[in-house]
Amino acid sequence: DFVPRSAKSDMKGKGHLFYRKRYFNETMFTALSILDQCSSTEAVPMAEASIRWLKHHSWLCESTDGIIIGASKLEHCKQNFMSFNKPALSESYVAAADKAWSISKSVAEEYFRGYGP
Repeated sequence: DFVPRSAKSDMKGKGHLFYRKRYFNETMFTALSILDQCSSTEAVPMAEASIRWLKHHSWLCESTDGIIIGASKLEHCKQNFMSFNKPALSESYVAAADKAWSISKSVAEEYFRGYGP
């Protein structure tokens, strides 16, 4: 049974079971391995890539949408702002993200259940 060493809690409660059921599966790990490989090859950490992808490659509209930047530690917040100010990802990184999404979307739950159209 896989439990990351960096887990923030001792996982004695039941809250973690929700996330384990949602994300701890072979499909998600396959998609993550694609992103991990690309992150290593291009020396772009996944956390940085996620912010850059949101800013430059998502369907967000600059005039009406926004990205909320935050963190639990000041150093992470600084890193997030630095990531936000970096340029778009390479075409190969975007292609890897698209491939990871095409693999994982079959098991991805809708994030905004009950909101939107």
